[in-house]
Amino acid sequence: MSNYNNTNSGQTFGIVGFIFAILAFIFAFIPCIGIVAIIPGVFALIFSALGLSQANRANAAKGLIIAALVLSIISILVASIWGLFLVKVSKENNYFMKGENVEIMYDDRNDLDELDDLAKNLEDKLDSINLDEINITIDGNELSKEEKETLRESAKNAGNEIKNSIKEFVKDIKKIEESKKD
Repeated sequence: MSNYNNTNSGQTFGIVGFIFAILAFIFAFIPCIGIVAIIPGVFALIFSALGLSQANRANAAKGLIIAALVLSIISILVASIWGLFLVKVSKENNYFMKGENVEIMYDDRNDLDELDDLAKNLEDKLDSINLDEINITIDGNELSKEEKETLRESAKNAGNEIKNSIKEFVKDIKKIEESKKD
């Protein structure tokens, strides 16, 4: 026979802790995201500790509470191991400090010329668009000629900005390439 009082003291905290412990335990064993299990694991640990404290004071049943406590500790340990593993792998491969290097080879010069030609042709293509032939409607209302012209100017301005950006980009790459040759 057990010497426990017929009371539910601490059981609510124990159940909540057990639910968090199960969630933490499940998440802890999922590769790469197992570190997330620390959060529900800590909640499970707190609720289980509170439940165990109340159950001890009232001399109530503690089986579920102890199970939640053990599960939460195991989950936190496994999640911490995942965290340490991810940090170690990241540091070994310099993911925290490593930047990507872009290298332009001499053979890519033709691609730069093609990019420059593309920028030159962009404005011509935008000028050739005839918005009068395109039916544009907003909320079921067709746009007026003035509204279409406003859109045409906006598209032309956007195209010019893109063209100028591409030209500047190509020019900067060529300057850098020439300075490297010297």
